[in-house]
Amino acid sequence: MRSLVAFAAIPLVFTAIACTAFEDLEPAAGGSPPVGGGGSGGAEPDGPRSLLPLLDAANLCSLVFRCPTLGGSILLSTGLPLVQTDDNARPTVWNYSACIDWLTAPLEAGHSGFEDLREIVLRIAPTTTCADAASVLPFDVAEDPPALCTAQPPERCESADNVSCPNGVTSHCEGLLFAPGSSCGASLPGETGCASASCTTPELKCNNGYAFNCSADGLKSGYLCGVFGLSCADGVGCVAAAGKPSCTTIGTQACVGARSRTCAISMFGELLDSEIDCDAMGMTCAPAGTTARCAPPTGCSPYDPDQNVCSGSVISICAQGVERTIDCTVLGKQCISASTSQSAHCN
Repeated sequence: MRSLVAFAAIPLVFTAIACTAFEDLEPAAGGSPPVGGGGSGGAEPDGPRSLLPLLDAANLCSLVFRCPTLGGSILLSTGLPLVQTDDNARPTVWNYSACIDWLTAPLEAGHSGFEDLREIVLRIAPTTTCADAASVLPFDVAEDPPALCTAQPPERCESADNVSCPNGVTSHCEGLLFAPGSSCGASLPGETGCASASCTTPELKCNNGYAFNCSADGLKSGYLCGVFGLSCADGVGCVAAAGKPSCTTIGTQACVGARSRTCAISMFGELLDSEIDCDAMGMTCAPAGTTARCAPPTGCSPYDPDQNVCSGSVISICAQGVERTIDCTVLGKQCISASTSQSAHCN
């Protein structure tokens, strides 16, 4: 099987598009205070914003639990480890509190590309089906790769989208994360990818936060580094605070000092980590098993045994170090007990 790094051998770029998500996000459930920052992203009006307030985060995480590969698609598209995955970005472990914890964290303080990241999340949040959620993400990990890839070439164009096999990852070239004007095009024989233009001089250049690459076969494409908490450096591409955040296996999480990193980016033929600065949010990076989360100095953990537990329709969760409860009926759902790979959750 080809490594997942192959699916984006031609780089990708982000285009800023006006937010179409709902304007009035829900308050927190069950009388609990909302979490995260202020404004339409979350709680305290004078604090750094989160991506979503509590109820909207819980609702999106319910969809992540319901859709077998959505968590992997979100990982590749944003760098957010809402679930644990294998090296092909296929979800393996779902923790409801951990998912909510990331979405309600005050990421405005610890993520250099918060607005770009939030724009993607706000497009997913109001969706109600797996297909709708996948359609607004830059990358879509197929639920059934053989159905997409059997008797097909390793890469192909389907309209403006690029399909990479055998892993079954579709790149929506005209959507968020890709350069304006990007579409799927052929490069070397048998290879396709998302590109915005042709070019003549192989080089890595930065422009308005995008890392653009002119490939040896004359196609120009690139990423908006900020979506993954990175910046751009000429000749290098997307970089973290301490240099190029190279990694080897999609889905791996680690603490690098006070920064949480997740191997999530396949760019220009190599893999890179996304990065979140926990210290800037007043937190530390806390490893827990194979995960690495930004944790407050005191309080509960999403992985505590008394979290993600159903009591009738009510589920216990831990978000931002605070024990909370959510009545799943407020979301129009019921509390589903834990299974082998999924914690208890609302659905």
